[in-house]
Amino acid sequence: MMWLMMRGRSDQPATFDQEQELATLRAQIQALRPAPADFDRRHPAPRPEGNPGA
Repeated sequence: MMWLMMRGRSDQPATFDQEQELATLRAQIQALRPAPADFDRRHPAPRPEGNPGA
């Protein structure tokens, strides 16, 4: 019962401060994600039949 009392209510809308914090955290996560690698002649995309000469 104590756990139920302490976990809070999920049906309450987020406050403005909570929304700002979420936006900041999401931006930080996005900045930490690696950029997609560029595939070019040195790193050809894989093919089902393989990459001859690679």
